[in-house]
Amino acid sequence: MKRGLARHCTEKAVQRAFFSVQRSYPLGFGSSISGRAACLRAFCRLRFRCLMYAWGAAGGLFLALFSGVREYVDPGTAEAFKKAGLAYILALSGMHISICSGAAAAAGSFLCGKRTVPLFRILAVLLFVWFAGFSPSLLRAVLCCVIMTAASLCGVMNLNMLLVLSAAFLCHVCIAPQDCRSAAFLLSYSALGGILLLSESIHRRLSRIFPRPLSLEIAVSTAAQTVTAPVTLRLFGAFMPGGIPASAAASPLIAVFMYAGMFLTVLSLLLPGFAVPAGTAMNALYTVIKAVVTAFSNVPCVLMHHIL
Repeated sequence: MKRGLARHCTEKAVQRAFFSVQRSYPLGFGSSISGRAACLRAFCRLRFRCLMYAWGAAGGLFLALFSGVREYVDPGTAEAFKKAGLAYILALSGMHISICSGAAAAAGSFLCGKRTVPLFRILAVLLFVWFAGFSPSLLRAVLCCVIMTAASLCGVMNLNMLLVLSAAFLCHVCIAPQDCRSAAFLLSYSALGGILLLSESIHRRLSRIFPRPLSLEIAVSTAAQTVTAPVTLRLFGAFMPGGIPASAAASPLIAVFMYAGMFLTVLSLLLPGFAVPAGTAMNALYTVIKAVVTAFSNVPCVLMHHIL
């Protein structure tokens, strides 16, 4: 009797797990300006995915770094990023925007002169956000960039970055108050706040021991990890101390990977036959990044119950 009842319940559950569609209608994008912009965005993202598919594993990582689509990242690599304390790299943030705006600034300075650099920066940021979509960390970065660009255009120099971050925080709370409880919001603001408050003093001490570029990377990583550690422990119940050296080692490689990817993407779109050798070059960089991240993923993490 019990076996028959269990079988009946299982069959009912399976039946409820399926549905049928009798008629469907294409919604389209509409003929309005916003509809045409959405259609163009969808076409660009689809074309970009096709190119990244041709690049294999490296394409999956670059797709995540440039458009926020992470389902094509190799699962083992994604888990290694998480265990190494580098999951923030796969989440679009100010780092990605700064790389894109830096490339746009260099192109603008070369093509039109230094006066156009702020304009090229803001256009690159807006284009990147339009293409990738908004997230709490991206909105924070965009607000900071807009405030800094507006101040630069008004002739205001030597901005206090803590004031910029505070202004961005107030604007963010007014624009998207629902973000305040998200992990991305808390980690993004706490990480940048830690960098602004602590990185300079840490860098002064480390510069006596390490070369300046290395000491700067370690100082930035240490400052961000120090302030975000309580948030990470509270939200996820774990803290990855290996994230400090891992970030110092992986961040420059990720920057090179993104700059190379942007350059090779443009070449591949202009010259379709160049996609295969471009993919080979990107996979060589990807192999190095994966090896570094995997090595740091073996560093033990600190669990909440170990502290308590």
